[in-house]
Amino acid sequence: MGGMHPFLRISRRSFQSGRIFAPYQAYPRAQIAYVEKGYANWRIGEELYHIREGDLLILSEVDYRQFDPLKPGVTLTLLLLQVLPPRAFSQDCTLFYLRPKVFSNLLDPDNPHTVSARNLMLELSTLLFKSDLSELDEACASAIFSLMLVHLRYLMESGQSIPDQSHYTMLLDCYRHVAANYTGDLSVSSIAAALYCSPEHLSRTFHRLSGMRLSDYIRRVRVQAVLRMLEQDGCGILDAAFACGFRSASGFYKAFHSETGMRPREYLQRS
Repeated sequence: MGGMHPFLRISRRSFQSGRIFAPYQAYPRAQIAYVEKGYANWRIGEELYHIREGDLLILSEVDYRQFDPLKPGVTLTLLLLQVLPPRAFSQDCTLFYLRPKVFSNLLDPDNPHTVSARNLMLELSTLLFKSDLSELDEACASAIFSLMLVHLRYLMESGQSIPDQSHYTMLLDCYRHVAANYTGDLSVSSIAAALYCSPEHLSRTFHRLSGMRLSDYIRRVRVQAVLRMLEQDGCGILDAAFACGFRSASGFYKAFHSETGMRPREYLQRS
């Protein structure tokens, strides 16, 4: 797909001192911003953030924002990861709209979850800047982003520290395996065998860290893949369902309704 990912776009933007910035406004895409170089004042909503190299910020399309003029000689460089969700993917991005009592678009730089999310952001940017993304690259990018969402959700909901890094490594490996193999026969047992662990341990760890059952995650990935195919290729609904790992029409329709609350045609017509 020539470096194009179905729901993620990465860009690098540099701003020089003396530049006249766009007016205070919102932008049409949710995004994660990483400050790669420089420093600035960034007005987001009613807050003024003093951002600097290494900072990570999370923004929804309802966040109004604008940079103050940069100091003379300063160059500000941002990595911007935009989330361009197919319709089904939006349910995975609720963290962009979480507003706990103490909320900050600028993430706590010392929290272990922020550190992990920052490292994953850099890993993801290296991958997405490739001129051509293979199917395996796309699967890896989806897996890395899924783990980023886990860290950001923990950070924004509770701020708790990371209990065991090896468990997050297992979660990433699980995401990668599902992303690369969802079109075939996939079960908790087969994934556990591929990861050299017991199904019970995998299921328990996956649910504790991600907040959902592994079987439900597999179902979600498949439904999202079906919708991507329908949006991009215009193929038939059941043809897409079978191509994405569903083995029966009834199983697909049940899964689709569980994920969207609607029938496929109703969902597509509404969108």
